[in-house]
Amino acid sequence: MQIVLRSPTPEEYLSLRDTTTWWNVDRQALSRALEKSLFAVVAMEGDRVVAMGRIVGDGALYFYLQDLIVHPEYQGRGLG
Repeated sequence: MQIVLRSPTPEEYLSLRDTTTWWNVDRQALSRALEKSLFAVVAMEGDRVVAMGRIVGDGALYFYLQDLIVHPEYQGRGLG
C-alpha cells in the first residue's frame, strides 16, 4: 500500500464512488471540484486507487474534509 499526495483523477474518483451509495455527480463539475481541492491524498494498491480523501475550504479560516472514500474491500485497515 502506498499513500500518494495527489487528487484522484475523475475516473479514479468515480470508480471509488461507484462502490458507495452516494448519488451521481456531474462529471464537469467533478473535474473542477477536484482541481480546486486544497489538499488530497490517495491510497494505491499497485496502480489501483483504493481510498482517497480531500480537503476543501476558503483558504483562510475554514477547511473541512469533503470526501473520504475507502473501497469496501479495504475498509477496516486504517485507511480512513
